[in-house]
Amino acid sequence: MDDDIWNEDGEVPTEAETARHRHVTVGMREGLLTGQDTLLQSQFDNGYAEGAQLGLEIGRIIGILQHFAPDLEKQAMTEITEMSKKDIREFDIQKWKEVAEKIFNEQKEKLSTTEN
Repeated sequence: MDDDIWNEDGEVPTEAETARHRHVTVGMREGLLTGQDTLLQSQFDNGYAEGAQLGLEIGRIIGILQHFAPDLEKQAMTEITEMSKKDIREFDIQKWKEVAEKIFNEQKEKLSTTEN
């Protein structure tokens, strides 16, 4: 609310005009705050879901590599560490998924042939 006590006509505003101005100002502030809160929450929700999914995928990759290919696991962890300093979404997850799946399937195949 501004400090000018005069209305547009150069007269002292009535109590009703002053109250209306105050209510409009408060309403605008409330609307802005509510909008900001809603936007902030939705952005958090989206980021949380994206981060959780990425974490699960990276965890699966690291688990496979850790067990079957420790040297590759170290390489992947180095890349993850570097990307987390910038933007973890730049981590080439597709490449590592393919590597992990290939190694996992090879190990699975070895296991099935030794059982027979």
